[in-house]
Amino acid sequence: MRHIDLFRPFMSEHVLDDLRPILSYGEDGRMYIGEGAKVLEFEQTFQRWVGLPRRVLALNSGTSALELACSLIGLEEGDEVIAPPISCFASYAGILSTRASVVWADVVPETGLIDVQDVLRKITSRTKAIITVSWGGQRIDHRPLRHTKIPIIFDDAHGSYYPDPFVDYIVYSTQAIKFLTSVDGGFLAVPEQQYDKGRLLRWYGLDRLSSSGFRCGEQNIALPGRKLHMNDVTATIGLSNLHHVAGIIEKHRANARFYDESIQHANITKPSFYPTCTYWLYTLQTTERDRLKTYLADHGIESSLVHARNDTHAIFAYASSTLPGVDIFNATQLSIPVGWWITEQERSFIVNTLNAWV
Repeated sequence: MRHIDLFRPFMSEHVLDDLRPILSYGEDGRMYIGEGAKVLEFEQTFQRWVGLPRRVLALNSGTSALELACSLIGLEEGDEVIAPPISCFASYAGILSTRASVVWADVVPETGLIDVQDVLRKITSRTKAIITVSWGGQRIDHRPLRHTKIPIIFDDAHGSYYPDPFVDYIVYSTQAIKFLTSVDGGFLAVPEQQYDKGRLLRWYGLDRLSSSGFRCGEQNIALPGRKLHMNDVTATIGLSNLHHVAGIIEKHRANARFYDESIQHANITKPSFYPTCTYWLYTLQTTERDRLKTYLADHGIESSLVHARNDTHAIFAYASSTLPGVDIFNATQLSIPVGWWITEQERSFIVNTLNAWV
């Protein structure tokens, strides 16, 4: 029986050749695999590729990028952060690490994206940040939120790769199954005036560019940083894969367009097709979601909610809220395979299977 994966890591055919000099001892008999020249190269290359007008910090995960953004904002206990509950749990790691409180905003039921009008209704004097999240490579228009003057963290872990000028921080993920993988890792795009502070906070408050050295005994540490940095091994893998990302995204878009033109079922709602969306996910909606999921599995087609609502977790019991859009999206959404690995025959099989569902 065939099996069509929902996710699959992409690895460049050149990655082993690129890693060999990093993992070998040089002519001086030394090997360097920590944060070094390759991390800086990855940062600069990624920044140019996305077209970001600001610098980025390479980190060991997208989760670390979220935590660092919350630290740079200065969140603390008593502060509130407005965020959508439809996301990976990692989106709230920074809120938890700073002991701030989450305030849930509703989502638009057709897209799963944060409802901007609900955000505006929930802003109070205690609101110190807003987290927005891309879904499957689709994003919101942040301009209405920019007028609030409240710091905005855009969690772009799904990879819209948009250099949004209306947000303060942009989080990217290079986790295993993302468009761009470094096995694990992430980036944080920061305001220019916070770049140096972010660089210190990602490694114990140490300045790794200082001529005095970067050991704890060689510098006077003034900031309580953590160990959040990327290393040259994962950066090399990311650099090797970065050259392929544009082509990968185009394959996802082509598959999404094919689905948009070909899926025809009275009880299945397709997402609206946006040429700028990268389609890391292709999310259908149906009132019989669980039955459709079982049906697809019986035909060898993997599907998943990918991310479900987080407001029901016990850790957020204090933040109960009425969220009708979340209720609808969480009960109806289901993502199907749309990736670069899918053949034309397989995507036709997926469409025919969906259209034959009774």
